[in-house]
Formats: sequence, structure tokens, C-alpha cells
Amino acid sequence: MQKKVIAAVVGALLISPAAFADVKISGRLSAGVESYKLEAGDAAAPQATYSGETRVSDQSSSVVFTGSEDLGGGLSAWFKVDNRFNFPNAGSTWAESGNTQIGLAGSWGKLALGRSDLHYNELFRYDAGKATSLQSWVTSSVFSQVGGAPVANTTRWPNVIKYDTSFGNGASLTLAYSASGAADPAGLAPEEGSGTGATNAGKGAAYVGTLRWQGGPLSLGASLWKATPEDGNSADTGKQTSTRVWGGYQFGMISVALGYDQSEVTGIGKRNAIALPIKISSGAETFYVKFAQADDIDATGGGTITNSGANIVNVGWDHALSKSTYVAASYTKLSNDANAAYNLFAVAGSTNSGTRISNPGEGVSQIYFGIAHFY
Repeated sequence: MQKKVIAAVVGALLISPAAFADVKISGRLSAGVESYKLEAGDAAAPQATYSGETRVSDQSSSVVFTGSEDLGGGLSAWFKVDNRFNFPNAGSTWAESGNTQIGLAGSWGKLALGRSDLHYNELFRYDAGKATSLQSWVTSSVFSQVGGAPVANTTRWPNVIKYDTSFGNGASLTLAYSASGAADPAGLAPEEGSGTGATNAGKGAAYVGTLRWQGGPLSLGASLWKATPEDGNSADTGKQTSTRVWGGYQFGMISVALGYDQSEVTGIGKRNAIALPIKISSGAETFYVKFAQADDIDATGGGTITNSGANIVNVGWDHALSKSTYVAASYTKLSNDANAAYNLFAVAGSTNSGTRISNPGEGVSQIYFGIAHFY
């Protein structure tokens, strides 16, 4: 099925070049060799065995089609088809997981329908490297989870209506709504429900408002998130609320950011977290030193869950071989307290289920050597 869709897109581009004159193809290939090790750490009930694995892993490789049409009067139509695929391993579905959208744009802003990153990635510009692994992104790991339960899905959200606009003074605003509810702590996918059977069946939704400002070397931002579970119960177990604020400053070749996040998942509790990503760039070299920490959780039923915090540290390096090709090396270590089960970001795409944290107190480390090409 995937090959048929690709053939149809390419065929349309070849047959009707005039109609698709504004279509552009971009994306990246990114993969590396990683040594990934799960450790007992402070686990009270550890797995029977622990082992590391060395493998080739994909890091969100993509092929992206974008296009626009001038409709006159300052109005235009646009689209984006973003296909994420795991090319070192079999199994991916065309355009299912990327930021795939269609909409209208004008002087008033930009309206989009589709799938979109929301809230969780709002410190991305300070955190992400060019060719380092996704698992090194500290603001998308413990900073975007509560006890291991993801907030804002820590990936793109489905069924989104999104409005983006800028105000001409360095400020920009995102408002979005989705008819899909949050995943519950047991892992229920944030998709449309059956509409029967549960107290809240088929009525889950998500809302976000994000304000950003950039003025010279200084940037500031705040994001508010709320999501109710798709098939929740009368107690709304799995309901998510999150507030994130951040600031960053560019000191010559040094970029420093500080973020604060307070998130709550009903049925688990509320926690505070901080993140401190630092970048040092000089010519073709970029060095990263990053840290994030989640405090103990205030339980939904009252009281504090002791030893339920976690921290993650990362050091990394990117080297530009050209304007399009980069190589990288990084080391990342996540440490859970005895009653915490946080995971690295995007761990499912990089490692098998045997190396995913499944018991409170376990820890994980990754050594990564990668290459990425942007086109």
C-alpha cells in the first residue's frame, strides 16, 4: 500500500508539472550506531536479567512534500505531507506519524488541519542536535512525563485544528484544538473512542495555547496544555494539565536556556520539573551540555510519593561536514529514583521492548555515534 501511494504522488508530479509548480521535496536521513544499556539502579523489583544492546537505529528520518497555491487577494492554500520512516528496520506507514497538514494562510495567520507537534517540544530549538540521537533530548524525556506517563503524547497529536499567527514585534501565538483525547496511564491511544460503554466515551479532547517572543539574543515563551481522556471514567483518570515557561539567551557562541514545567496526570499526580540545555557553537562544531530533573510527585489522592523523581544528563557533539551533512557523538544517562519509571524520549523507535524501563528505579544509558543528511 505504501509503495502505491508513493507511486501516485510521484506520478502526479511528473504528469502535471504546471499544477504542482510550487511543490517542494525536503527531509532528512538520520541514523547511527548506539550502545544502549538498561540498569537496575534503585529498582526494588528489578528485571531478572539486564543486558545492553548495540544496534543501528533510525532517528526520525523523513521525506516531506510541501506545496502552496496563490488564491489571490493575499490568500493562499498550502499542504504538507510528512512521512517518518525507520529505514534501518522494516515497517513504516506512509504519512501516518509526521506533521501532515492542509490549510489556508494570509496576512491574518495560518490555519491548519491534520497532525501536529504541540506543547511538549517547545524547547526544541535549544535541545535538539543536528545528528545526535532523539534520546538525548532532555526536554522531551523526564521534562514531558509524569512518573513515566507522557504529557501531550511526547509526539505529534492527531485530529488537530491549529491557528498560528505572528504580531510583527517578535511575538507569535499558537492556538489548537483536537477532538482526540489523552492516552490514559495504562496506555490507551489518544484516538477517537467508540462512543459507547464508558462515562466519557468519545468525548475526549485536547487544547493548547502557546505564546513566544524573540527579541535579539533573548527569547521567552509560555505554553498551557489540557487534555481529557477519550474513554475516561467519572474521575477523569488520565486527565492532563500542564504549564510550561522558558527563557533563552545567546551569549555570542553560547546559548543557554532554562525551562520550568508543572504537569499533572489525574490518577498519578502532579510534579514540577526544570531543564537546562546549553549549546556552544564555533565554526563547524557544536557542543551540548544538558540537564533536566523531575521532582517527587504529589499524588492524586493526597500526600507525596517519596523517591519518585528522576534526572537526565547529556553531553554531545555535532560536526558539520557541509551545509547538509553532519556527524555526531553523544552520551545520555537517565536515573530514576526508587519509585519513578521515566523513559528516554522516542525510546520505542530506537530500542526493543527488552530495553525499555518497566520497573520503578531502573536507569538507562546510551552512547551514540550518528550521521544525518538534510535535503
